[in-house]
Amino acid sequence: MLHAAEALQLPLGEAISIQAQHETLYIQRQPQQWQLSRMPREHPQCALNPELEIRHQATVPVDAEIIQRWTSGEQESTLRIVPAMADKNLVVRLGQAMMIPSGRRPKFYLSLPLMYQLYIGNGKQPFYEFFIEKLPLTWFGSNTRRGELCYQFFSDVEHEVDSGVRVPHRAMLELRLCNRDGDHLSLDKINLPAQYLPVYRVDGKSFWTTALTITNEKLTDELSLHYGKTVPCRHEVLQLISEPRLRSEARTILRALEAIIG
Repeated sequence: MLHAAEALQLPLGEAISIQAQHETLYIQRQPQQWQLSRMPREHPQCALNPELEIRHQATVPVDAEIIQRWTSGEQESTLRIVPAMADKNLVVRLGQAMMIPSGRRPKFYLSLPLMYQLYIGNGKQPFYEFFIEKLPLTWFGSNTRRGELCYQFFSDVEHEVDSGVRVPHRAMLELRLCNRDGDHLSLDKINLPAQYLPVYRVDGKSFWTTALTITNEKLTDELSLHYGKTVPCRHEVLQLISEPRLRSEARTILRALEAIIG
């Protein structure tokens, strides 16, 4: 079930603007269609606002680039804006490399960039998706044939759930790394399976996803990934915002070590 984080009713002809880090998006309701345009920001933001910055009754610049049209032939007036996990895996590059000793299972917290999905009316599929912060694409794999295209971002790990400053437009992830191998496990980047993770809103404030456990199996070149059933943090109100894009048949799946750890 999908719950809209923002549902807006736009009169015919009205436009809204959404401020992203490097560009401004304009969404305008027109007769029997919606139009999406963008303009690069002259001065990209250094710090992002904690809330999605939406301006009503915006004026679409005449030189804005039209990037998408939603033409249904109906007079639909509702625009829904829904945070979701990325449509590709997320490669997090750690601020400092880590060494996981043999037999240990430390727990960390990471903040994962969210995508925002735009839906018209009761549409089941978004007509556009975007990040507020700009994420480059990177290839993650052992060679040019074996691997996948992912989004890349940088993050420091937090050892306590309440430590550090929350980055806006991100969801918190509790990550546990279990090293069952006889050797130490060294890593400076992790390929996170974002498409298998949901997004929850906790107490009407921050976004969280379910916990993830990655286990380095003994005497193999495989890792097991275990997806939690709910968010690990304390809360009074928990709202499902978006479900995982993909579902695994089991709670635990195996992946080659080189596909996850770098």
